[in-house]
Amino acid sequence: LFINDSKATTINSVQTAIESCIQEKSYKRVLVLIGGKDKKLPWSELKSSLQSGKIKPYFFGESAQLIVSALNRTDKTASTLNTLLDQLKPTLESGDIILLSPGGTSYDEFNNFEERGDFFRSWVLANFN
Repeated sequence: LFINDSKATTINSVQTAIESCIQEKSYKRVLVLIGGKDKKLPWSELKSSLQSGKIKPYFFGESAQLIVSALNRTDKTASTLNTLLDQLKPTLESGDIILLSPGGTSYDEFNNFEERGDFFRSWVLANFN
């Protein structure tokens, strides 16, 4: 299941999206795609939302390293959303929820959140249709 929440550019909206996915009983794990252009968000506030073993965050874009540092994590990062999706593709499993809920703005890579969302949708259709 792929969820396009490209408009999520606040910590609260990312947390809400994660909580909504957790309510879905049939999922195996939730892969949350977080990143974009930083807008000085309190990224450390995401820690509690990422505690579940079924939540797997992945970080991309201009703010990726900043977010990883703020969360005291050691995850690899990707420079672009496309790179991240291409890296994730071979690891995806049946029952996964792939949630694009970036927190950051789209301006490091796209003109607006709609363009980022359209890119995500196109990538999904090209790779899983």
